Amino acid sequence: MTAIQATRVRNRLAIVAIIAILAVAFERQTPIVRAVHETFTVTSGNDVNDGDCELAPGHCSLREAILAANGNNNGQVDTIRFNMPGVNGPWVILPTAALPFIQEGVTIDGFCGTCDASANTASTSQAINASYGIVLSGALAGNVDGLTINSNETVTIRGLVVIGWEGAGIYVAASGSHVIAGNFIGTNRTGTGAPARKAACPWV
Repeated sequence: MTAIQATRVRNRLAIVAIIAILAVAFERQTPIVRAVHETFTVTSGNDVNDGDCELAPGHCSLREAILAANGNNNGQVDTIRFNMPGVNGPWVILPTAALPFIQEGVTIDGFCGTCDASANTASTSQAINASYGIVLSGALAGNVDGLTINSNETVTIRGLVVIGWEGAGIYVAASGSHVIAGNFIGTNRTGTGAPARKAACPWV
């Protein structure tokens, strides 16, 4: 091998080494996107939207939680749960306008240990023993529906008292394997009467 040939071989080896180093560096810099289930926790009954559903002890309204779940387009069914301040419920959520449509798969679960609420465990021959802590009231929202499902992905709504809406309490606008169960719609949290507002909306 001549000196020129040896130089060419060394140059080629150097180029291969540089390419390998760059490939490793690029791999380390490229994020890996994974589909991750997220849980958004409502910590306030007000209707403030500052654009960020913060982790406790920060602020997150139901409006912010729905927007956050809609924005988390991950192919997974996210969860909206509740961790309200204080010890004893009920906690009343009072939107001042229509809530965002539910656009992605999500479970809104009002049955949580921190919300003075629990799902029914009685048989069909027994009185319902569920307890409710989260009340979604439309008293200040105007002529709108309460929760609107506009997603073909699975949406589950459970453990809520939905009252006082001039439109439907829960409106299903898109087909899908949706589950609406264990809610009191159009009645008070004990299930013994309707609220004073004319359109309590027991329609789903």
